[in-house]
Amino acid sequence: MISIGILLVFAVNHTTPKVKADGITPMTQIPPGLIPLSSPTAGTELKPQSIATKPFGGQIINEESLQIQFAKEINFTCHVAGKTITIKPVGGSPAEYYIPTTLLKSGLKKGSWILGKYMVRPYMITCIFDGFPPSTTMVSLKEITMYGTSK
Repeated sequence: MISIGILLVFAVNHTTPKVKADGITPMTQIPPGLIPLSSPTAGTELKPQSIATKPFGGQIINEESLQIQFAKEINFTCHVAGKTITIKPVGGSPAEYYIPTTLLKSGLKKGSWILGKYMVRPYMITCIFDGFPPSTTMVSLKEITMYGTSK
């Protein structure tokens, strides 16, 4: 008989939760709102998603995400609470972003330059097919957390 034990240690006062396992134990569930920083082995630390951001910058090449545009062209309806844009970074491939309504400001027009930070965790938008049989698809975009644009 094999005995596998897992000791979960969660701190109370704003410290990073830790998961420790003795033996080889695959993690089947990670608490909501947390992402692993490494593979699920002994001593793996978990970090809240809310602070995982990366910088971005480039020129706005489309005032709507190309993925959302394509979904609309093939008869899907995508409800977006905010705005989607496509950005062409200098020397890179176009990338698609979502800006929540609470962050929207003027200056988001084609040709403007934009610089800011986005969430590492993707923002998922559900699109529903306007036909038969009804179906849904998900569009994955990078969620902007802060930004500024050129005039």
